[in-house]
Amino acid sequence: MENIYSLSEFHESLQQAVIETLGRQEAQKVFSAILGSEVADIENPIDTPIDLLQGISDVFSILYQPNTARGLLLRIGDAVFPKLRRKIESLNDMGSIENRMQPLERKFESSMAQLAEILSSATGIPVEFDAREGDCYYLRVSDGSLRQYFFAGILRAFGDWLDSRRDYFATVQPKQHETHPMQVCLCVRPAH
Repeated sequence: MENIYSLSEFHESLQQAVIETLGRQEAQKVFSAILGSEVADIENPIDTPIDLLQGISDVFSILYQPNTARGLLLRIGDAVFPKLRRKIESLNDMGSIENRMQPLERKFESSMAQLAEILSSATGIPVEFDAREGDCYYLRVSDGSLRQYFFAGILRAFGDWLDSRRDYFATVQPKQHETHPMQVCLCVRPAH
């Protein structure tokens, strides 16, 4: 497993995505708020990716209205995916022509399971491929916080990258199981 490399790769990619999405000045404010100081080191604001992601979620919930915070986390997830894809070889390998040529069902089921494993290793947050219902594929992320929207952004970008002939939307939905109250869903709309 790529755990040693992907933790630092994810951390760096997340920082870059926050700066890209918010702009350097606003990102500096967010990183400073995470650290609780006026001056934050934007190059290495926090040690672990899970702490950085939780800090971003916490700061967004304070600084912004709920829908704005969710939207920003979706956009950061969208922005982080191509950066991770370039840095994590096994993620990039899912884009091989052999995988892209498979029927939609097989391509996504096998790729979603691999994506869940990579994201779990890269973030330190347990992520599992949960199920498929029709054209919806579900990932279960271990908590019900705003971080779910970050993973929804990654899923949306993943779908667009893996098969650009269809439209994809990602949602965060309550799950019926009491032990896992939230899940992230990637739904595939038919090709036009």
